[in-house]
Amino acid sequence: KMASFSIRAARPEDCPDLLRLIKELAKYEDMEDQVVLTEKGTEAARAQPVGGRVTAPVAQVRVYSAFSELLEDGFGEHPFYHCLVAEVPKDQWSSEETCVVGFAMYYFTYDPWIGKLLYLEDFYVMAEYRG
Repeated sequence: KMASFSIRAARPEDCPDLLRLIKELAKYEDMEDQVVLTEKGTEAARAQPVGGRVTAPVAQVRVYSAFSELLEDGFGEHPFYHCLVAEVPKDQWSSEETCVVGFAMYYFTYDPWIGKLLYLEDFYVMAEYRG
């Protein structure tokens, strides 16, 4: 049976689900080590440069830190990104027990030759909801 989706603009309370889906996408692309959402401040200051990149031990990065960065960057007065989420009704929830099963993250930019552009950064749907 095909799932019934509804698409809506992401809300601040979706940040935990967004982070979960971002991590799933990174795992799918075998790039888990590239997800570096950290708290701006203490943990970032303690981060050590490694091969030109700044990294921090995972134990130092609190989960809510990433949520606060997603909140600040996407839901402030001047958001750096925009996001849509895909939801399913409760009777179609997965083993994750969540209604948010996908996301599309995008932002607006400008090309001097073309003009206004919308850039789709990431598009992801949980494996069990793809068809």
